[in-house]
Amino acid sequence: MAEHQEPAVGTELPSVSRAQNFVDDVQTVAAGIVVETANPEMSRTIAAPFSITGVELPPPRPGPALGAHSVEGLREAGVDAAAIAALRPPAPCVD
Repeated sequence: MAEHQEPAVGTELPSVSRAQNFVDDVQTVAAGIVVETANPEMSRTIAAPFSITGVELPPPRPGPALGAHSVEGLREAGVDAAAIAALRPPAPCVD
């Protein structure tokens, strides 16, 4: 992590007024709040908000796709297989 340095008196610091600007802000990157990823669709992300002495965190990776665990969640909630099947959209017509 970069060493923290107080800005010189009279130094203007840019504001981070939009979430889109957060990942490119020099201060958030230097402070280790924003880290690089290996994902070309998401080159930076917010770092884990904690650290554990002697434990190296795995590199950031994308979360699951929307709906990726829906069936598992429904099963855990006690929804039976027929009800889950009824929730799925019908198969597209293929000629």
